[in-house]
Amino acid sequence: MKIHFIGGAQEVGGSCSVVEVGSRRVLIDCGQRMGGGAEVDRLPDLQRVQELGGLDAILLTHAHADHIGALPLIHLAYPQVPLYTNEATLALMKIMLADSLKIMQMRWLHEAEIPLYPEHAVTSMLGRVEVVRPGDTFDLGEGELQATFLLSGHVLGACSLTLDTAEGRVFFTGDYSVDAQRTVDPITVPTVRPHVVVTEATYGNRLHAHRKAEETRLAEAVARVVGEGGKVLIPAFALGRAQEVLLILLSEQKAGRIPRFPIFVDGMVRNVCQIYSLFPEFLGERLRKQVEREGNPFFSEASAARAVSQTERESVPLGEPCCIVSSSGMLTGGPSQFYAAELASDAKNAIFITGYQDEESPGGKVLALAEGTERSLRLGDRLVQFACQIAKYNLSAHADAVQISSLVAQLGPRQCYLVHGDEGARAALAPMISQTTETLLPRNGEVAEFAFAPSLGRATARPQRATPVELPALQRGPKAVKHGHAILNQARKAVALIEEVRQVGWRPESQELLLYVPFPKSFQERRAAFVRELGERLGAGVVVLAKNTAGELAELVRRRLPLGARLVKAPSLFPDGRAVLKVRLADGPERQRLAEVLRRETGLVVELEEPGEAGEARETVKADGRMELNAAYRRVREVLGSAGLAVLRCGKKDSPQEHLEVGLLAPWLLEGHEQLLQALEGETGYPIRPAGANLQALEKRARELLPPAWQVLKPFQWSGREARLTVARLPQGPELELVTRKFREELGVELKI
Repeated sequence: MKIHFIGGAQEVGGSCSVVEVGSRRVLIDCGQRMGGGAEVDRLPDLQRVQELGGLDAILLTHAHADHIGALPLIHLAYPQVPLYTNEATLALMKIMLADSLKIMQMRWLHEAEIPLYPEHAVTSMLGRVEVVRPGDTFDLGEGELQATFLLSGHVLGACSLTLDTAEGRVFFTGDYSVDAQRTVDPITVPTVRPHVVVTEATYGNRLHAHRKAEETRLAEAVARVVGEGGKVLIPAFALGRAQEVLLILLSEQKAGRIPRFPIFVDGMVRNVCQIYSLFPEFLGERLRKQVEREGNPFFSEASAARAVSQTERESVPLGEPCCIVSSSGMLTGGPSQFYAAELASDAKNAIFITGYQDEESPGGKVLALAEGTERSLRLGDRLVQFACQIAKYNLSAHADAVQISSLVAQLGPRQCYLVHGDEGARAALAPMISQTTETLLPRNGEVAEFAFAPSLGRATARPQRATPVELPALQRGPKAVKHGHAILNQARKAVALIEEVRQVGWRPESQELLLYVPFPKSFQERRAAFVRELGERLGAGVVVLAKNTAGELAELVRRRLPLGARLVKAPSLFPDGRAVLKVRLADGPERQRLAEVLRRETGLVVELEEPGEAGEARETVKADGRMELNAAYRRVREVLGSAGLAVLRCGKKDSPQEHLEVGLLAPWLLEGHEQLLQALEGETGYPIRPAGANLQALEKRARELLPPAWQVLKPFQWSGREARLTVARLPQGPELELVTRKFREELGVELKI
């Protein structure tokens, strides 16, 4: 038997190994390297896989990007090779890889960086996944190879892997935790003795702090900062760490040990939390019972946590004291990087790190700031001055040095290979492994070869081809109907891909399933067949109820408003199905069109009113003669809006001097409005400066100005005030002149075809 260490041997990231036994070759994980700068090669050496002559199967331990991030590339090379994992990991893979596609698309738009793989590679690959239950043994070769997954703690769905072969038994730990977490139980240790163990060594040179004490320390620190009027950012890995942090804060609030304060959740964290609530059988017992009883444990009715939409994001740093939990965990991108840049300059605020940080990642550099004299750091395209508090809390989902050595001793293998750790961690851990076990430190590109006695047994299960989430066929007898928990679990999976359903509940006295949606009337009209079929499958009544209608309506209105218009006040809802909205929007066809769109999408009778003086905040002046900040923001939006300038964001900046930064589609749109800006500066008491171009909004508006018949072949290429566009057919005459004039007048740019 041979183990080819392709990636992730002397490093954390890019995990990828090939096991070769007889005529069979199986790939175990295929991830990207995380953190570091643009010079880092993010992929393992996949050419080595090709040189081996192909694959028979791909086995996946869990859904973190450093274990699955390069899978679509392998699938493109071997499209017929099946992939094996459990259903929770599959659900998480869909979210993680969809987010990767989105990030790659943004990099293509803004930096012309070619994506690693196309969307169809992900879709095709997910269609080749076969799901297996942890604990089941299944065949991968005719009498040559069998595999068994066991839950390993770490995160939802994470598993270790035992391979039984004609040449011995190998146990791959994958990433694992020995301590119980709030979300998942610790690693399930196999009852059979392996000849070879391949274990992670992430924290081979560290002993973890007492988990409960560290959780208490974090919760108290967050409460202290918020209580003193500050805001706390906890950048967290969307899968695993974010859920742990949320449950720590929510449970401490519920127990009354810290006061209640808003907890805003942003980024991919929101979708991952939903997946956790869909697979209670993979959770620890305590959380599993809570999910079966209440549904989503992160965003329940009583929870202080709420998800932040993209349109709300910029208002969070300007609002009340709060805690923000957001991805990415290393501040490499995502909303957490935006929040860090916004909060860092205020000494009242704090950034608390709770997870592994690559030294070259922005998160690693933030930690270095706390220990050095340098107080500035570039985050994205912004140079940020740091005055906020910075602290680290150890909430690791990996085993530490003593736990790793104890596990290996319990398993008693002949050989142990230390991987998934840097050189220091592996070197420190090696002497702690029992002397009866030969301990080796492989490097990427090396091959281990050995032969032991056969360990093959009898397969206990056959993998099942994964299918899109659909309504499961259930027993309809009285016993099944009465079993509310079972029905809830099945119903949650049935509605997993229906975006409108926010929560699922069960009414035992009437044996009814409850679906909570923002707009019940329109949902029942559009989803009548689904609701009927769901009730028939479950053998129970289905009741559709309203949840957060006002908040979701406000969100919908903001998305549908044209540039320059804004919602002034939260919607007012009435029992007769009316919704009254105060919207600053010109009268005429645009107002009628908006009302009709909202009626069609919500089922509500929408009335749009122009806001008057009553109820609107008056401008107040502080003792220093400056306008109160919120009043200043409103005044800037009103004055610039009346001049036809859509203000996308407005905020106070302290560097190089205190000023209001106004974000438009592009800064050059303020040209010709110097007198207006001068008057605003005198009125508000603040200098006013434009922010840089918002390329995402600029791209969006530019595409809206293009006629549908134009076949765009590539994204816009922006060069200063020039937009270059590649199309399939050169537009002619008046049409081209009209579009070019619109670009010049509305965007201030020259369009080059």
